[in-house]
Amino acid sequence: MREDKYVLGIGVGHNPSACLIKNGVVVSAIEQERLNRNKRSVFFNKEAIDFCLKRENISMNEVKAVAFNYEFNEKILSYLDLLKNYETKKYDLLPQFHLDLLKIRKVLNKNSSKIIGVNHHESHAFQSFCLSGFDEAAALVIDGRGEMESSSGWHFKGKESKRLWFDSSPNSLGYLYLLITSFLGFTYGDEYKVMGLSAYGKSIYKEKFDKLMFIEGNEIKINEKVYSDPLLNQLLFRAFWVKKKIPKKYSGSIIFDTFGEPRNSNEKITNYHKDLAASLQAKFEELAFFLLKKLFESTKCKNLCISGGAALNCVMAGKITENTSFENVFIPPAPNDSGTSMGAAMKIYAEKFNDLPSHDFSVYLGPKFSGNEIACELEEQGMSYEEIDSPERTAAELTAEGNIIGWFQGEMEFGPRALGNRSILADPQREKMKDVINEKIKFRESFRPFAPTVLEEKVADYFEQDMLSPYMSFAVRVKEEKKDKIPAVVHINNLARIHTINKKQNRKYYELISEFEKITGVPLVLNTSLNVKGEPIVCTPKDAINCFRKTEIDYLIMKNFMVSRGSL
Repeated sequence: MREDKYVLGIGVGHNPSACLIKNGVVVSAIEQERLNRNKRSVFFNKEAIDFCLKRENISMNEVKAVAFNYEFNEKILSYLDLLKNYETKKYDLLPQFHLDLLKIRKVLNKNSSKIIGVNHHESHAFQSFCLSGFDEAAALVIDGRGEMESSSGWHFKGKESKRLWFDSSPNSLGYLYLLITSFLGFTYGDEYKVMGLSAYGKSIYKEKFDKLMFIEGNEIKINEKVYSDPLLNQLLFRAFWVKKKIPKKYSGSIIFDTFGEPRNSNEKITNYHKDLAASLQAKFEELAFFLLKKLFESTKCKNLCISGGAALNCVMAGKITENTSFENVFIPPAPNDSGTSMGAAMKIYAEKFNDLPSHDFSVYLGPKFSGNEIACELEEQGMSYEEIDSPERTAAELTAEGNIIGWFQGEMEFGPRALGNRSILADPQREKMKDVINEKIKFRESFRPFAPTVLEEKVADYFEQDMLSPYMSFAVRVKEEKKDKIPAVVHINNLARIHTINKKQNRKYYELISEFEKITGVPLVLNTSLNVKGEPIVCTPKDAINCFRKTEIDYLIMKNFMVSRGSL
């Protein structure tokens, strides 16, 4: 009997996660935040590892290697071994990923010798290439920073990979976006809010950003005055740790001299803030396209994989093919740090077994709950419910009537986007639906848009770019004649961040939308994550019930059990 080849991937950093590969196939993956219910959890613990092992019903002894999403060497390990018996306060000045490595080595105990470090950017790049299905591709990584890299270019061909170049931190396009995100009163992970806000402004201040970050020769550089700016640390500290007020006046600050007073989170968003967001987005796109053009010149390859936190900028991603020479663009479901557990595991699997992991991949890699488990939770919570024969048809009918549906089915998605198993669904034809969900369901800023999930074969009927977007990665232009037909999913700039679906990806979700099309003639629904502002996407039936109670969702459908708002 052949022995199974397991590689466990562990990702630490801003979005800790774990992943398990079995015989070249990803069989489980989960983000730490879904388990501890702490959104953007930054401290790793063993819950994510335990889930991956339990799902496969194996122990750590059966795992052949453990991939870690940062590089380390024997000198670092020796230093950590010296510290392992000290109180935390004795080594709290170590980089966070070293502290996480120390914790993981303790958790794995006798299996800690299996841990192999992988370069952080290589983890990003490897995941995007392996899942793309391309035989050859150029790969770009853009994030805040890895070990020292802030952006890097790669070339993959079969089993061969090569890093072509990198820009080192602090010349970081990711940190520039984070800096202005904090300046505008938001925190780390809120960059997507600034992207959404940018559609309401004009890029009239782009020249201001030219003073801070610019192209010098063949590289991106940041103004050296930013390094010692007294306002810089205040903004970064607020972005990562606390929503604190920042004093309005700073002398000797290039940031203050360039942009004026930073906004605090409770202050009104003005036209200036909207224009600043638009100008930041324009500068980001200019520099991103510069990096992409440099990458194409190095590879002459038409296939592109892009990852790192900046790959979540769907507005930029949707413009790549019209602004560069790349023809085919792939972005993985978790291009941010949560995906590096998978990328690191893929890299080590390829090295250890001389075989690339399979790109035949399902994004639904998280917990799944039986009908009995769901019914028991409903009864324990004192919820009245009914069993329905066809959840897909019922959800489609209720959505078409104008109801807002909490949709909880099958395995949880991996990555930051809800892709049809932990979703809130609504009718995209209703103009006020966006405002209703923002105000009464998500409790979030009114300017934020919602995405449509569209049947894969009907994309060209509604959108100008006939493209696949199985992980909700690209914002594309809505056809002029269709804008008024689906107003709830069209942003103010006439773009929509599309999620395309086919029957193989998710049969139940596909059939729900097909039923909705039969009723309304529209082959798409509004889809947003099943959670409220400040909380992770729900994981368990208990999480879903808590979300339902906190909001004005009309119906919660979990498997074939339905709870109505009127029954509460």
